[in-house]
Amino acid sequence: MLIDADAIKKAAGNRNYRGSINLPSLKTLEKENQPKELLHRLLREASGKKERNLKKFNIDKTVHLVAENIEDFSPLRDLAAFQAFENELKKVVDKYLEN
Repeated sequence: MLIDADAIKKAAGNRNYRGSINLPSLKTLEKENQPKELLHRLLREASGKKERNLKKFNIDKTVHLVAENIEDFSPLRDLAAFQAFENELKKVVDKYLEN
């Protein structure tokens, strides 16, 4: 989910966020040590919320909204992990359709 800054802004509820959302490049995405923590930090920053409102910010719900707001996952096809996932998913679907 670290591929679309606009999806992060929308999920955080602040489409007009003007700060910098520094996403890792696709080349370094798989090497990101703490991707979940990075996504959480970016969502909190993009929300623009402070102190008490930030404590009320539902990060778990917001993470799911990021995926819903990404329109194009095709850049992930360049990543080995995504290729493996996609191949495994195809095998499962094909096996299910055979039955």
